[in-house]
Amino acid sequence: MTDQDPPPPVPLPPPIVPGIELNLEPPPALPAPRTRIWLRRDVIEMFVVFVIAVMPPLLDGLVYYATTAPPGGEYFRDPLLHLRLVQRSIIVSVPVLYLMWRSRMGWVFFGLGDRPRVLDALIGVGVLLFDYAIWYAIQFEMRWVLAWQPVALAPRPPVLPIAGGVMASVSPAHGLWWIGPMVLGAAFNGFAEEIVMRAYFIPRLERAMKSTLWAVALTSLAFGAYHLYQGVWAALFGVITGVILGFVFVQTRRLWPVFFAHMLMDIAPFLLGA
Repeated sequence: MTDQDPPPPVPLPPPIVPGIELNLEPPPALPAPRTRIWLRRDVIEMFVVFVIAVMPPLLDGLVYYATTAPPGGEYFRDPLLHLRLVQRSIIVSVPVLYLMWRSRMGWVFFGLGDRPRVLDALIGVGVLLFDYAIWYAIQFEMRWVLAWQPVALAPRPPVLPIAGGVMASVSPAHGLWWIGPMVLGAAFNGFAEEIVMRAYFIPRLERAMKSTLWAVALTSLAFGAYHLYQGVWAALFGVITGVILGFVFVQTRRLWPVFFAHMLMDIAPFLLGA
């Protein structure tokens, strides 16, 4: 066997919470780097994906705080935003899907071993409701703190935990033609972000760091950080959401439940605001 041969498989690390068995099917084998060469290749590949998928919105957030420009603005009110999301999602997801295929680890390793099921959609709805319940519980616990808050957290957290509430300003008064592009953009965006943050990064970081907990923690922090361009509250909500979606992914080892949850999270503020 040479260094060019694929690494041998080893068992997956245990779930985050011992004793909770939610797997819909037996977990796939987790190939581990056999040599430093394989580990170095994994790190370089993860860095490239980070630069393509995470760094652009992360830099947008840093520029926002450097220039103190308001997040979103008319950009979020423009229904063409959803079509731009489709374009960006394709640009991000196609290279990552190619890397998954080229890795020869199999689609099951990345949570893509089976077609979507009705149960996946139901789990997605449950995750959406639980995520929003956590958000409102945090607001309730912070009701006294919010009476005085530093400028860095102003304005107060939005009723809908996304983009400072500006996304929900789109209404039928603008015409109903935007609903189709909105759903399409939410589907493409949810797929691209979950392909990168959960399906790609979590198994790769598990393999490199030998820790599911650290894999979920790092992807959740990155998920929140690159939503910083929407404001501090959106970034905080992103971290919380990242933890929940990461937990669901490592328990099911399927992309589809977190994809449906993410898509519904992108759709809900528009429909509720309308």
